[in-house]
Amino acid sequence: MAVWTIVAALLAAQAAPADPADIVVTGDRDRERRSENFVDAIARPSAKGQIARFEDPLCPASIGLTDGDAATVDRRLRRVAAAAGVRTAKPGCRTNLIILIVDDRAKAIAHWQKSRPDFFEGLTERESKRSPAPNPSPRGRSSR
Repeated sequence: MAVWTIVAALLAAQAAPADPADIVVTGDRDRERRSENFVDAIARPSAKGQIARFEDPLCPASIGLTDGDAATVDRRLRRVAAAAGVRTAKPGCRTNLIILIVDDRAKAIAHWQKSRPDFFEGLTERESKRSPAPNPSPRGRSSR
């Protein structure tokens, strides 16, 4: 009988409402710091000190893929944009986001550094001249 009394008392204590005068706030300072570090790492301000954002509806295009693969990438980008609250333009719009697929990344970057220096606006001279990392090996294959 004593066991049941203790169990009943424990259950009653768990079900009892908290005193409305007690307010408990639990925070995670590390979480906020981690979030700030993440944003700082990916959201580099432009030369004008502003973080890039889409004011116009997103209009993506993929270059270097088959038409079918480009359409798949386009649909995926539009779904992700919509989930992030970014407006998307209708198909046939003026492209404002280009995904480039190239065989030789270093060669393509060297070409654009000469022909389109505006692509590198906001980078320091050191950053714009830095050699890109080598192209990764295709999945499951050795680079040898």
